[in-house]
Amino acid sequence: MLAEKLNGFSSQGGTVTNAAYSQGLQDASQRQQAERVAQAEQAMLDAARNANNQLVGSLPGPQPSQLSVDPYVVGSYAQMLRSGLSVPAVDVVLLPDGRQFLTEGHHRYVASQLTGIPVAVRLFPNNGPVGFDWARVKYERNNND
Repeated sequence: MLAEKLNGFSSQGGTVTNAAYSQGLQDASQRQQAERVAQAEQAMLDAARNANNQLVGSLPGPQPSQLSVDPYVVGSYAQMLRSGLSVPAVDVVLLPDGRQFLTEGHHRYVASQLTGIPVAVRLFPNNGPVGFDWARVKYERNNND
């Protein structure tokens, strides 16, 4: 019988039971929430890609010591900064020739530059790695999580 195949309809008159109705509302709510999350993630990715076009090769201050930055992570930090939350300091190595390289906090630094909200910097003089130019950094999703 069709009513038996459709879990959620009673066998008398094809009416929806209260439990099935509630389950249907819950499922619809979960679908809407998933759609909102997907839209927010896409907006964050679009914003990060636009930021990439605006910022690559033009970020002031320390240069990167890694070649990729995840736009979702940057977007999360940017949202935190815009909400007034603090983020951990970024670590910067100052070489004797005056060059500066980020060793920790690339995502936080890019989010800071994107939002115009400064983050604390911990400076470590005279040691550390030599990095790259921001023009070589790619904004790509890190799928290792």
